[in-house]
Amino acid sequence: ISDAEQQKIFQPFSQADASHSRRYTGTGLGLSIARQLARSQGGDISVFSELNKGSHFSLAMPLSQATEVDMRDAAAQQLPELAGTAMELKGRVLLVEDNAVNRLFVRKVLEKSGMQVVEAEDGREACRYYTEDSFDLVVLDMQMPVMDGYETAQALRDRGFAGPILALTANVLAVDRQRCMDAGCDAFLGKPIRVKQLITVCAGLLAQPEIPEGVAT
Repeated sequence: ISDAEQQKIFQPFSQADASHSRRYTGTGLGLSIARQLARSQGGDISVFSELNKGSHFSLAMPLSQATEVDMRDAAAQQLPELAGTAMELKGRVLLVEDNAVNRLFVRKVLEKSGMQVVEAEDGREACRYYTEDSFDLVVLDMQMPVMDGYETAQALRDRGFAGPILALTANVLAVDRQRCMDAGCDAFLGKPIRVKQLITVCAGLLAQPEIPEGVAT
């Protein structure tokens, strides 16, 4: 984008290419709205561009790092349902989840139900833990950086893990469920996670010598 056009693109209804033959359509409001939203939160959007080479857009926002107390509070707000659950679980579970708050929430649910929980932040770490120790159950988020849940499930199976794997995912279509099963998972829960459903599915997986085909919610 030329220097002259860079001064315009954040203005409402302005486009770098306003010709009738331009490749992409639009009203010229996207960047203007995005910058207004960023600035309303104390941040900003900027651009660095070289003509006919490429552009780099940056979003800067003032954010504070969440503390362990903040995450405990966030998880605690989701746990009241656990008080009415009498089911107890036994065994060791490998919990693989990259989101710290989600990981804390699931860990608290499983620990309060009687399980010992080992946490991993991504699939690569999960595979390393598996070579060092044994687990009765793997609870696996499917959308993760570094090594996603599908790759992780396949890697654990390749390494000889024969226990149940429970997939957690926000993608809940039939094709998503089938993809989880094809990767080596045994059951499927959609996000947001429901406490009673999580405990019930985990109990079923741990109790049955033959893993059920899958559970979709």
